[in-house]
Amino acid sequence: MPAGRHEIAVANMALSQNLFGVGSDKDTVDMRPGTTTYFHAQVQYGLTAGALSSMQVADNQGRTDIANLHKIDGTCPRA
Repeated sequence: MPAGRHEIAVANMALSQNLFGVGSDKDTVDMRPGTTTYFHAQVQYGLTAGALSSMQVADNQGRTDIANLHKIDGTCPRA
């Protein structure tokens, strides 16, 4: 992504979007040239079961989290 302010989002069902103040389905990040920014998406439990929330994580945590991931080729349907 180019440097500047960007909004990232995770898809949630309409009924689970921030109903009880847990998590957020959108975040804003100011990207700097030549850097990588990491976010962690997490499934919420309890009253908003299944809702995704996201949060920015430190560079070392992001690198650790993705170290063992593998790319799967395919396409995702767009909403």
